[in-house]
Amino acid sequence: MTLLSTAKNHIDLPLGKCSAIATSIAALIALLITPKILYSAQYFVDCASGDDRAIGGETMTAWRTLDKVNHTIFSAGDRIQLKRGTTCQGMLWPKGSGVAERPIVIGAYGSGALPVIDATGFNTAVKLFNQHHWEIRNLEARRSTEYGIHVGGTRVRSIISESRIA
Repeated sequence: MTLLSTAKNHIDLPLGKCSAIATSIAALIALLITPKILYSAQYFVDCASGDDRAIGGETMTAWRTLDKVNHTIFSAGDRIQLKRGTTCQGMLWPKGSGVAERPIVIGAYGSGALPVIDATGFNTAVKLFNQHHWEIRNLEARRSTEYGIHVGGTRVRSIISESRIA
């Protein structure tokens, strides 16, 4: 059996045990320093019965307002899911940008009619400006004064699909 010794404090450990400890420490350090961009989150919005004080990470803890979404900075791979059959008042202007391999997706969950963004009094129902790599799917944008969905700026790379502008 080979033993490991340190000069100052003498500790005898089998080398196999040292290797396992070193591997565990390295794995723990890797987890602690892994940046947020390596994983993604899912956020749920239920404009009928959500709660902006909730976490938003599950259907049972969904946020209620677009204002909560608009004040959140999203990262590559994140998903924002609005509940089908609900109407959200105001303008949806979430923040952040995705990357080509991991766009930020705005979509719908549940069953029923498309979720509606009712932008009465706003010039745009859904806005992305100088944001890139977004996908907007399965939404209905209505009653804005100028644009249903406005994607603009200098660094725009986004996809809009299966959405309705009324």
